[in-house]
Amino acid sequence: MADDDVLLEVRGVSKSFGGVHAVNDCSFVVRRGSLTGLIGPNGAGKSTTVELISGFQPADSGKIVFDGKEIQRLPAHAVSRLGLIRTFQTPREWKHLTTLENVLIAAPDHSRERLWRSLFARRGLAAAEAADRARARDLLEEFGLFNVRNELAGNLSGGQKRLLEFARIAMARPRMVLLDEPQSGVNPVLGERMGDAIKAMVADGITVLMVEHHLNFVERVCDIVHVMSLGQCIATGTMAELRMDTTVIDAYLGQAEVRV
Repeated sequence: MADDDVLLEVRGVSKSFGGVHAVNDCSFVVRRGSLTGLIGPNGAGKSTTVELISGFQPADSGKIVFDGKEIQRLPAHAVSRLGLIRTFQTPREWKHLTTLENVLIAAPDHSRERLWRSLFARRGLAAAEAADRARARDLLEEFGLFNVRNELAGNLSGGQKRLLEFARIAMARPRMVLLDEPQSGVNPVLGERMGDAIKAMVADGITVLMVEHHLNFVERVCDIVHVMSLGQCIATGTMAELRMDTTVIDAYLGQAEVRV
């Protein structure tokens, strides 16, 4: 794999909490423009790895390189400014704002900063806000939320809140997003829509690393999958390849309820 194809590299990363090695000399790469899965049994270190990559926890050792820049010591806000953002297992929304307003506040403000410095700041700002509103409405239509655009976000169902989270990601235009169990608590109908939404993000140029326990969903949407066990990445491949890997079967798939 050429270096230019790698957007994220986790290189020998470790993290301990007391005497517990949550992540232990973990290494893997995420290819630019890919939809990559990260799977493994409970306690394998997947969510901690997401915390380390996104800057919510500092790594004890090793390197995390995002587009050629080491980020293992950067705080979360600095990582997000580089265009790498994350979701959480439980969706987080502004409960007292409408669905539309939740999407609008995710819009990048770089254009506004430039506009305020211009001689035509007011006219340019109004145009930028109108464009943001039009894009937000388009995204709500795309994610099946247009009919609840004026509903308070706190009143949405769990699945709708997850779709709202994806709409906000698309509005923010990040370079990469870390999805932490997006299928958690979602009914099958919305789960199908969610898969389409994730693939649409990738088609729009967003690289995705997804932690997920629903392996049939992982197989349906992911290009490549990394398997973690005991804090390490123990295998990489497609789900079809991983089902033939005895190391993966012994560590995880032998206990997972998956129909081949």
